[in-house]
Amino acid sequence: ALKQAFGDIKMSAISKRMVQEFHNDLRAKGYSNAYCNRYLQLLKSSYNTAINVLEIVDIKNPAVGIPLFEEHGRERYLVQEELGRLMPVLMADDGMTAKIVRFLLATGLRLGECLNCRWKDIDLDNRVMVIPAVRAKSKRTDSIPLNAAAIQVLEECDHDTDWPFANPVTSKPFVSLKRSFQSIMKKASLDGVTAHTLRHTAASIMINSGRSLYDVQRVLRHSSSQVTEKYAHLSPKSAQAASDVISDQLLKAAAGN
Repeated sequence: ALKQAFGDIKMSAISKRMVQEFHNDLRAKGYSNAYCNRYLQLLKSSYNTAINVLEIVDIKNPAVGIPLFEEHGRERYLVQEELGRLMPVLMADDGMTAKIVRFLLATGLRLGECLNCRWKDIDLDNRVMVIPAVRAKSKRTDSIPLNAAAIQVLEECDHDTDWPFANPVTSKPFVSLKRSFQSIMKKASLDGVTAHTLRHTAASIMINSGRSLYDVQRVLRHSSSQVTEKYAHLSPKSAQAASDVISDQLLKAAAGN
């Protein structure tokens, strides 16, 4: 679509209005908001590369300042029935990818944080893992608690390498897990699952078990409470419990207690 719209036009000649019309035309053709937005972001990224990396001067990024269309996609997470299919597959698989999937589910880590974690940043005795600023999305040093499921995985990993989840062939972090990851999901009859789905799943488990949004924000290290708010709809039990506190106090007062 980008080539068809701008392939014969010099980058310096593409205006903000042309980009805006391109964005709107995609939606007019029936494409989803998310699909249209990806093209806008790709165009913006291409200009940033030309300006900052290739050092093409005297041009401005015409995609900057054009608002994205609102997206209403459902956050994909695994429900209990799906976990019931996945976990037996993982436990029966002694491969590294299965261990990584289990660790992601147990911790809610981002894939890159998991693949590049080092033993020196893990304290099994105190059940904590440090995430250095260089590997953290927030660009600041942080830490996460390690639960029993996470520690179980780590105890199965090789302690003779710098990385718990090192590629057995190279003894260094994996570059890609796409093929082996999808193979596992296929065995569990799961569709549409990505590494980030596992992070969403960890959040949904905490919320549906009655943990507060603050707890989820702390474990997943969200930059703001607004990021965590997207899981609020998953906490009917927590909301009911909070409402019941009001009822208990009112009924006690009515009874003279």
